[in-house]
Amino acid sequence: MKLIYLFVLVIFILYIDISNCDNLLFVGDKLNKQSFLNKTVWSPEKVPTKDDSIELSNGGIISIDVNINGTSEYFKINDGSIFLNGELNIINSLELNKGIISIGSNGIINVGNSITVKDKIEITNDPLQNSKNTSISTNNFIISENGFFNIYKNSKLSLNSITLELNNDSLINIEENSVFYSSNLIKLDHSSSITANQVEIWFVSINSNSQSNIQVSESKINVKGPLIMNDQSTIVGDKIELDLDSIEGNSDASIIYDNSNIVINGDTTLKNQAKLYTTNTSISGYGNIVLNDNSKFSVFDSSQMSLLGDLVLNDNSKVSLMNKAEVQLYGNFKMDGDSSFFIYGPESIVYIYEEFNCSEKSQFILDSSSFFVLGDVSFKGNTLFNSGYFKLSKLATWDGDILGVDSTFIVDGSLIINSKTTKLQDSIIYSYSDLLINGEFEAYGTTVFIEDGNSILTNASYLKLDHSIIIISKGNLIVHPDAYVNIQDSEFLLDNGIVETLGNVYLNNKSSLKNQNGTYNLSSGIYYSNDTTIKTNNITLMNDGIFNIVKDNAIINVAFTNSGNDSIGQLNINNHTIYIYQFRNENGSELNLNGGTLSSDNSIELNGGSIKGNGNLNSSIIQTNGEFGSRTHVNNFNISGDFIQSNDSSSIIIIIIDSLDSFSTIDIGKLADISGIVIIKINENLLNNSRENQLSETTTTAKTSSMAASSSSSSSSRENSPTTLKLVSFNNKTDNSFGNIQFQTYDSNGNEKDLNKVPCVEPKVSGTSFSLLIDVSDCDPSDNEINSLSVGAIVGIIIACAVVSIIIMSIIHYRKRVRFMGMLAKLKLSKMSKKLSRK
Repeated sequence: MKLIYLFVLVIFILYIDISNCDNLLFVGDKLNKQSFLNKTVWSPEKVPTKDDSIELSNGGIISIDVNINGTSEYFKINDGSIFLNGELNIINSLELNKGIISIGSNGIINVGNSITVKDKIEITNDPLQNSKNTSISTNNFIISENGFFNIYKNSKLSLNSITLELNNDSLINIEENSVFYSSNLIKLDHSSSITANQVEIWFVSINSNSQSNIQVSESKINVKGPLIMNDQSTIVGDKIELDLDSIEGNSDASIIYDNSNIVINGDTTLKNQAKLYTTNTSISGYGNIVLNDNSKFSVFDSSQMSLLGDLVLNDNSKVSLMNKAEVQLYGNFKMDGDSSFFIYGPESIVYIYEEFNCSEKSQFILDSSSFFVLGDVSFKGNTLFNSGYFKLSKLATWDGDILGVDSTFIVDGSLIINSKTTKLQDSIIYSYSDLLINGEFEAYGTTVFIEDGNSILTNASYLKLDHSIIIISKGNLIVHPDAYVNIQDSEFLLDNGIVETLGNVYLNNKSSLKNQNGTYNLSSGIYYSNDTTIKTNNITLMNDGIFNIVKDNAIINVAFTNSGNDSIGQLNINNHTIYIYQFRNENGSELNLNGGTLSSDNSIELNGGSIKGNGNLNSSIIQTNGEFGSRTHVNNFNISGDFIQSNDSSSIIIIIIDSLDSFSTIDIGKLADISGIVIIKINENLLNNSRENQLSETTTTAKTSSMAASSSSSSSSRENSPTTLKLVSFNNKTDNSFGNIQFQTYDSNGNEKDLNKVPCVEPKVSGTSFSLLIDVSDCDPSDNEINSLSVGAIVGIIIACAVVSIIIMSIIHYRKRVRFMGMLAKLKLSKMSKKLSRK
């Protein structure tokens, strides 16, 4: 029973409430502004209350002044205007179908459910009033069907709602020096727009769709949530300061910033052909930027971007920099799918502090710009460097096709080239660490500096230089057996490093290969062109460093000059065999056979320096200068051809006689024309030991004679027969050969003494050899010094001096007697002459 009474009571209350709810229609003078609280302008005649529904039509004009509070449950404006400087409270909804809602600087609208604007709503500011913030509060604020929301200059609006929705070509315009605070999501649909100039805007988030447009200039915008652009919508910011949480672009949307400062606190995602353009704009990103589905991100005209997160390109997406743009990426840069990264100049710069990776189908272009990577780099797609500057600090891997034109490459880390085609044209590359070439590396008009590390051409790879220069200042260049180096119209300079070629090197007549001060280890061939049968002296390999032959059957089909211009050039054959088409030794350089064999189609020219060591020279020797043979070691040479020595004091053959069993020899297969100097250096110990043996034997013989006189038939000393040492052998010789023989001795410290002659040594020349006859029984080192005298000569001189002294002393002592005897003789002669005259 109680429930029945309660039900009846509720029904009664609802009836009373409905009975108090009136529909008020404006019936006032439409030519003059009427007060909202004037009951005479409404029909039925009453002051609107919160329970009433109001309809403003017939062009009526309603005002709510300052400190006036108007209220209703529903307010519909079908044809009229309302000017609000006070407060309007609508319990349910406010609908503007035709007319104007003009809200003054102190106006307040509170709508419980929604505001729908299909015509014009405006926010004004009266400078004569004590302005406060204009405030609109509602759940949903909808501007549609060409609705226009205009916020006049110097206004301040706070919009508290869940959503602000614009659609059907509606527009929000915010004029200069205005401030718009919105705690809602702003959603734009169906070609709606927001325009603003010189304002400050605070949004929770923006969702733009269906070809909607946002244009903001010279303003400050703060979006706490995401900026979402869809369906060909556009946002254009010119000279703005934008601070937002994140960006999401979809379906061919466009985001354009010019001369602006953008802060993105979260991620940026572009997909479905969305576009983000910046010109002369600064972007600070704290999240990731991800591009998908043919989307584009362009950084143009002095724009700068700093990104703490990763930059990821997927599908057909594209990132472009142009005209002094700069990007600093502190995360990773990853390119997948058919993505592209284009860096155009002039003077654009990219810094990547972590890893950079390109997929096989990706495309990378660096044009008139700089690219720095502090992490690892991997290029797997097509890569073009045009007038670019590329510097890497760790590991870089080139797997795709690489083309560099008029560019500079700085390799502080390691560079691995796996690509089938790597071409550098009119470029410069500096390698300060390891360079590993596993594919094809071609350089045209390019300079390659190897400053340190190991540069290796692995099997099946090659290095081609065309009108280029490679300079190895430090570090190693290693060419594996199945790899090769092709030097066409180019210069190969080994300045101070090490080159080891197990694979072949090919040259042409305009090439230059020079070992200036490094070490070159040859295990293969150096040829003139790819035709290994061609031999020529149109090109000369110059060696001023150390050139080692480290494997048998090495071949050099061009001329080789051991020049020794900048340092002491050395060709060390090292127990191996080498063929050199034409060999010349000059200046202070050295040819060290070291048990090896040097063969040549031309005469081996000794124009300076020296030829040393034991080994074979399968050619003729023409000596115009320098030394043939070592000054400190016994050498044995076999020469298959002629030995022609010029008649010059600077043309010297050196023969060492260390002992009767160890001495230098030269075996000449054909003609010996030895017209220069032949120096025979004899170990001083050989001569000294012979003299000491003689004195020892003499002493022993004297003692034996005094003890046993009966043994008189025994030899008083051991007989030492002379020894013949064949030093030079030949097939025939010229008449003037071996005409200038000089002797020297040397001691264990290497000190040398020139000898005038050696009594116990006699040179002998026959038709087929030059020999030395040594009689060790007659060797006295004191007889061998230049300007020295024998013992007999010294004794003769002493006796002669004594006789002369006695004669002089006698003359002085008997000079008076001699004088008297002279006078007496004179007197006798005078008397005898007188006697004869008398007769």
